[in-house]
Amino acid sequence: MAVVVVTGFVLTSRQELRGLPGAGDAGMMSYMLPIPPLVLLTGSAAAAAVGRSFRSGLRACAWAIVLGAPLLVAVWLAEALHWYQQGRGMLLDGEGGIGVGANLGDAVRWTLPGLLLWALPLGVVGAAAGSARARRRRAREHGDLASTT
Repeated sequence: MAVVVVTGFVLTSRQELRGLPGAGDAGMMSYMLPIPPLVLLTGSAAAAAVGRSFRSGLRACAWAIVLGAPLLVAVWLAEALHWYQQGRGMLLDGEGGIGVGANLGDAVRWTLPGLLLWALPLGVVGAAAGSARARRRRAREHGDLASTT
């Protein structure tokens, strides 16, 4: 999940720099708000479904945040250099005329709290949703065992 979020960030940034169709003019905010939480939601649900437990989905979500946050900060700062070379300033909102160093604050402020406060709760919801089928099956099995004794 961490690799998907970081790869999507780089691809969206490059698309924005080239001015391709579908690229917004709001900078990377159009990526940072919906995509990382959506990736963690679906990834945690898939991990919980495959692992047949809430704990599996929760572990996957936690690992994605722990690995994804520093990777995303590093990629953010690397992409800031590309944006600065083309005369754009801030990755987050596309505001020009600002030095490249101003991106460090945005990278940390949007990545860490954004993932922890916005994506983590949705990852927990995904883990609960993914493990629901396994919980129902265990409840049926335990219910059948209780009725035969």
